[in-house]
Amino acid sequence: MVISIVGSTGSGKGLICDYLTKKYPATFEQINVGNIVKSEIKNDTEAGMSFMKSFRKGEMVDNDILTDLIIEKFNTYKYDEKKIILFNGYPCCVQQAELLDSTLHFDYLFYLKANYFVTRLRANGRRKCMACGRTTNTTFDKTARTGVCSYCGAVLAVRVDGHPEALKNKHREFKRNMKHILNYFEGRKCIVHANFDQKTTLHQFLIKLQNYFATVKVEKNIDFVKAESTHRIVYHKN
Repeated sequence: MVISIVGSTGSGKGLICDYLTKKYPATFEQINVGNIVKSEIKNDTEAGMSFMKSFRKGEMVDNDILTDLIIEKFNTYKYDEKKIILFNGYPCCVQQAELLDSTLHFDYLFYLKANYFVTRLRANGRRKCMACGRTTNTTFDKTARTGVCSYCGAVLAVRVDGHPEALKNKHREFKRNMKHILNYFEGRKCIVHANFDQKTTLHQFLIKLQNYFATVKVEKNIDFVKAESTHRIVYHKN
């Protein structure tokens, strides 16, 4: 099964995908498009240099270059039928949606909706350690608010894509592209809209996700049931 979780910068898609893959590693496998891009930048590849230029301007990265990297990554997982593959932040444009639909054969796309004010607050708090490379956020990391990495004690820096103008441009471009993606899938039952604003907690969203899967017949006999009192996701495979 292939599930895509998309949303603008700061919408919460990374939080959700990270939780599912870390909590249930035997069930979920994440393809994090952002991490693929960052890896190319870190390794100073030709693709990475192209991505960095786009980051500085708050633009979407080159689709052709990204597509090749996505397919390469996907091919390492697609034969494991026991896994649910989570695409974190993909697709971002209608060309990517066509690829996801025709080549990667996805099942559902969850669209995380949050207004610009909320996503800006979340994204503005993002920090990256200049020494160990770890990322964190001042909204939940008290040490990060002092400008120091809670892991190694080195100096933190604002991420390149976290500057106000870049965030504004990226949010505007995402909304424009998302309209085309929704039009492409119009009339099909593969799109799930989910609000993930400041009043929605991670657990509340996961319960919504579970309840949705409980109402549809999911391929490969996979079923998500309602959360227990501890809000723990329960996964069953018959």
